[in-house]
Amino acid sequence: MARIKKEPVGYRLFQGVNAIVMLFMVCVTLYPFLFVIAQSLSSSAAIYAGKVTIFPVETNLLAYTTVVRNPDFYLSYRNTLFYVVLGTAISLVLSCMLAYPLSKPRLKIQRFLTPFIIFRLPPSLPKFHPVLAHRLFYIHYGQFWKNVCNIHSQF
Repeated sequence: MARIKKEPVGYRLFQGVNAIVMLFMVCVTLYPFLFVIAQSLSSSAAIYAGKVTIFPVETNLLAYTTVVRNPDFYLSYRNTLFYVVLGTAISLVLSCMLAYPLSKPRLKIQRFLTPFIIFRLPPSLPKFHPVLAHRLFYIHYGQFWKNVCNIHSQF
């Protein structure tokens, strides 16, 4: 019969403290999400009265129907999908183009590029050019703010 080795007290103490800290971090991270979801499902009267915690009060879907009825929602969603698909494709192509010289020890550029890649550790190598991102953002939202300013200037 094999003997089961008992873990040292310090290790068990570390595991217990680690579990408590992780549970605390999960609660701290999850609370804002639950609070926002509960508010989105609650009536505005319950929100203004301060009755909403992490559970919805006087549940309704008015906030969601308002968002779905707004035509800008679909434009924004389309833009999001466009950025995700295009950004992923560009990232994949550029990452593959960078991986080839890094995989070949005989290429001299590997010695130059490897430290930059290892020590920088970018989450995503290619980014949209700032000018392009600025133009794409203000094509849609710049017109929105022009309309808002014109509305206020009429009063």
